[in-house]
Amino acid sequence: MDRLTRRILIGIVAGIAVGLALPEQTVYLKPIGDLFVRLLKMLIAPLILSAIVTGVVSLGDLTRLGRMGGKALAYYLTTGTFAVLNGLLLVNLIRPGEGTSILVHETPEILQKGPPNLLNDVLLPIVPTNVFQAMAEGNVLAIIFFGVLMGAALSVLGDRGKALLGVLDGLGAVMMRITEWVMAVAPIGVFALMASLIGASGLKVLLPLFKYVVTVLLGVGLHGAVTLCLLLYLVGRRRPLPFIRSVSPALTTAFATSSSAATLPVTYDTLVKKAGISHRVASFFLPVSSMINSDGTAVYEAVAAVFIAQVYGIHLTAAQQVLVFLTAMAASVGAPGIPSAGLVTMAMVLRAVGLPLEGIALLLPVDRILDQFRTACNVFGDCVGAAILERSEGDGVDRGEQNEGRVLSRPAE
Repeated sequence: MDRLTRRILIGIVAGIAVGLALPEQTVYLKPIGDLFVRLLKMLIAPLILSAIVTGVVSLGDLTRLGRMGGKALAYYLTTGTFAVLNGLLLVNLIRPGEGTSILVHETPEILQKGPPNLLNDVLLPIVPTNVFQAMAEGNVLAIIFFGVLMGAALSVLGDRGKALLGVLDGLGAVMMRITEWVMAVAPIGVFALMASLIGASGLKVLLPLFKYVVTVLLGVGLHGAVTLCLLLYLVGRRRPLPFIRSVSPALTTAFATSSSAATLPVTYDTLVKKAGISHRVASFFLPVSSMINSDGTAVYEAVAAVFIAQVYGIHLTAAQQVLVFLTAMAASVGAPGIPSAGLVTMAMVLRAVGLPLEGIALLLPVDRILDQFRTACNVFGDCVGAAILERSEGDGVDRGEQNEGRVLSRPAE
């Protein structure tokens, strides 16, 4: 465990302690935590645009872009399938919603408007009408879409595009240096975030929903420790424990911020500098993965939907659970531009199955805490996917025992 990770963990533990001991005073720490998250989000748009463009150009042959994209899609579908099946299996075995006395007191305001239209509110905004507006609003998928087109165009232009490519490459280097500066104050930021969270919610909110919390955490933990680690070992040819140590700054930051997108600069820096992932693979894979590859969210969506059904005494047939599976897979994909995206995607699942939308109010007391764990799982899935893609593309350098994220010995070719 490196020095930064130790400092972030100390910040998390200290924040929990202060939140429990001085809950009323933690309101003064909240602006500090919010400032840290804003600093991270400040880096997202320029970092993604520069990374995507230079990553696409570095592929050289555009057919390689399609091949790598196909591999990434296969990874998303594989891990997402395992995540949802894992959640459905656990929630049907543990049955956390049966026999509960939990009551729904109010409907969240966002649900009173109804779930958004998937085509008009989620898919169409991926193609921006104004690129600068998309960057200002943090529409990550729109930035990725434009970045891929720009990278492809620069690849075709050749020498005429070198000047612009040099500017974007320099922008990426500047963003990474600013990321290092921001991470220097990360322990203070995560301390403030944890203190304000625990001070506002306390641990008592877990008690009425204890079985539900345990089911979600068990599902997220099993997916990370079993599914992702097995894929990392068998396909990525990396030893899980050293790899986890090497990417630990990204995981702890994801836990504290509850945002894969906000953690993206840290994830990128960590994978390239500590885990030995090539710039080419990281710049192509991570921006897309941070928005689309959400294994922890997929587990949560499946567990939450069936939990709500159990609380209301609604028996879900096999066909309905298949529908939960399909919609949870879709809902785990990021929905940029939609306020309270977690509630919205959950509403999509419930509406598809015919469950009462008011049930989401059951989840609100513990959602923020669970979000930290599922975000860490999401980011770990991004890191594993990058390692697997690197292995399949043959970009990795066998660093042996010298690299904390070391690869397994490879057979002679």
